[in-house]
Formats: sequence, structure tokens, C-alpha cells
Amino acid sequence: MIVLKFILALFIGLGWLFFGGEESKEVALILAIFVFLVLLITPKKVESIEEKEEFREKVKDRQIRKIALTEERILEKQAQKENKK
Repeated sequence: MIVLKFILALFIGLGWLFFGGEESKEVALILAIFVFLVLLITPKKVESIEEKEEFREKVKDRQIRKIALTEERILEKQAQKENKK
């Protein structure tokens, strides 16, 4: 797929060179490189609403578990202090 993008960019650069004449070699090269780089950029994937909700639920569950674990640790430390007395 990258090869096809490179070939397309080269054809665009060659087209610029053909229509612009010999004095536009640098512009044609820069244009070909720019087009190739633009073609390499992949668009950001659009997430569905369901995926976003699932992610939010996972984060919420993790936070709840973390709070529960910290509460358990605090209770264990308090119980150990009471047992030492």
C-alpha cells in the first residue's frame, strides 16, 4: 500500500514538472514529498458511542475497586493496631 502511495505522489510530482517546465524541478520534488507524507497519515478512528460507554464503565469499575482496596487496607491497619494494644 505504501508503494502505491509513493507512486501516486511521484505521478503528481511528474505532472507538476511536465506542466511547469524545467524550472519547476524543486517545486515538483517538494510537492511529491509533501503529497507522499500526506498520504501516509492515517485518519483517527472514530469510536462508537458503545465503545466509549464500555470504556467509561471499565474506568469506573477500576476506581471503585481501588477505593474498596484502600478501605480494606485502612481497616486492616486499624485492626493490627488494636491487636497490638
